[in-house]
Amino acid sequence: MTTLKLQPGIIYGPISSRRFGPSLGINLLPPDMKVCSFNCVYCHYGWTFMHTNDTSFIADSFPSIRSVERALEEALGGALGDDEPPAVITFSGNGEPTLHPEFPSVVDVVLAVRDRLAPAVPVQALSNSTTLSRDDVVEALRRLDRRVMKLDAGNEELLAAVNRPLAGIDLGGIVEGLRRLGEVVVQSAFMAGTVNNSGEAAVGAWLRRLRMISPTEVQIYTLDRPTADSALERIETARLEEIAALVREAGIPATVF
Repeated sequence: MTTLKLQPGIIYGPISSRRFGPSLGINLLPPDMKVCSFNCVYCHYGWTFMHTNDTSFIADSFPSIRSVERALEEALGGALGDDEPPAVITFSGNGEPTLHPEFPSVVDVVLAVRDRLAPAVPVQALSNSTTLSRDDVVEALRRLDRRVMKLDAGNEELLAAVNRPLAGIDLGGIVEGLRRLGEVVVQSAFMAGTVNNSGEAAVGAWLRRLRMISPTEVQIYTLDRPTADSALERIETARLEEIAALVREAGIPATVF
């Protein structure tokens, strides 16, 4: 099986999400390239084409604020007819959404359109947690209804193996950024095969990081789509439930998906 094709435009879906229900996606990345500061082995969009956290040199490739506004107006305007509105609006797409060079301004526009056309629908971001050293990104994320932030590893070795971050991105910085951001939902993918982050030692290190962050919730899942590294393997639900139980023992709500 091959990995999924990149999103060709700004708005996609609503797609049926195991965690969120019908989710209307907003792709802030260019339509023809995956732009991310991670190169995760389990990404269902395949390997990262543009592995960077500096998008200034390709700024013109990103959708403009006005084009995001128009696309969302059209999508939500249609939802006011016979169709049910989505359960959630999600910043996601072809990589890391907070790498859009005008991410804070895009957030403001999206929230304004939502307030006008679908005020009951929450807006959230799925993020890899690597841009939280930027004050403007942190403040923009705080304006959203929900921040769903990635944490798949509890030590530097597994961060490198699972997420393959850019040089200069370390786990200590990610954890400190999540602590600084405040009210966050942590999403964590577990896998085996060529990379395994589900063993006792790996989960113990991950739990220690979770205790430092104190998220409002942890969402635990495994692979359900083709991955960049085709030799990865799913984790059995029973093991995911064991991990979730350990999280709950630490006083943090956890759900397996």
